[in-house]
Order: sequence, then C-alpha cells, then structure tokens
Amino acid sequence: MQRIFVGDVQGCADELEEILARARREYGNAFELWSVGDVVNRGPESHRALARVREHVEAGRGQLVLGNHEIALLARWLGIRGHQATDTMEDLLERPDLDEWCEWLRRRPLALAGELGRRPFLMVHASVQPSWTRDEALAAAGKVEAQLAAADRDVLKGLLLRRTDALGRLVSCRSVFSNGGWSKELPELLDGRGQRVAGLEPWVHGDLLA
Repeated sequence: MQRIFVGDVQGCADELEEILARARREYGNAFELWSVGDVVNRGPESHRALARVREHVEAGRGQLVLGNHEIALLARWLGIRGHQATDTMEDLLERPDLDEWCEWLRRRPLALAGELGRRPFLMVHASVQPSWTRDEALAAAGKVEAQLAAADRDVLKGLLLRRTDALGRLVSCRSVFSNGGWSKELPELLDGRGQRVAGLEPWVHGDLLA
C-alpha cells in the first residue's frame, strides 16, 4: 500500500481532488492519504476538503494530524477566537452540523509514527522539541491529545487559551533558537537592518524525519 503525504491543503478542494486523481491513476485504490494538517482555512472550500480527507480516514485509507488551522477552527467554534482577515472557514462554521465536525476533529492525533521502508518517521504538522526521542514526542503529543478530546469542553477551551509549549511546537513552530526556544515566524524573518534574527534557524530534526 502506497502512502501519499499531503500538507497544507488549506481549503483548496479542487487541487486536493487533482492529487487524489493522480494517485488513483498511478495506484488504483492501493494508496493511503496521509494529511499533514491545515486541511482548512485560507482557501475557498474548507468543508469539501476536510470531507474528502475524513472519507479516507474513516475508510481506513488515510490519516490526519492536526495543524494550526484546525486548532484555529476549534477556537472559533468555542468562541475564544474571533474572525481574522485571512479566515475563510465560514462554510464550516455556518454548518448546522458544525458540532459533529469539531467533535470529530478534536479526536484526531497531533503525531503519528510509521516506517518508510525500514526507516522510522514521525508525522507532525510543525515540529517537536529537538531533544525528544520519537517515543518522547509521541508521549508529549498524547498528553495534549487527551486534553483536546476531553469530554468536558472547558478542558479543551483551557488548553487552547493556554497554548502549552508542546501544543505550540506541534502545530505552530517554524523556527528554533539556539537556547531551545521556538518561534511561529518563518526562518527568513529579518530584523530592521535586513539581517536574519540572531540564533533563529529553520526547524529540522534529521533523526525523526523520513
């Protein structure tokens, strides 16, 4: 079974359909769709894109880890995040079955482990703490996942308001600092003199990436 890894669909349902059509031409139905988060927002059809990913997940032919835009959708659902100028999630937020979609989403993982050939990998949307082993990353993600999926929605609301270090790293980190800190800003962030901010580097962890 082939695996197709797709990141940051961001509501672009037509483009996702093109990718899936190419996969079907190449592999028939012998492939799995592994979605690396940010299925929703920014593009025109968040619901249709998410529905296609969910179809694969529920058929046992796909996986999804949450990205920062899924977290943003949950925050808007709970009323703790207002509409932002770049948001295009209204097709989901205005649905009468929004609760059901968000309940399904908040039970998705933040990290998934697997193997490509004989090489292990860990799939997350953004990053992990560079010192974590794969097992430690899965354990950290698991603790956050338990809060995301808690029966009491106030637990979820508290998590999204606090934005723990683990949640932030898993869904929002783009850069790391030499002191172990992290930033959601792009590695190309420049200071006022046109120079890279001191100590800011792209996040990468060769032992964990496929």
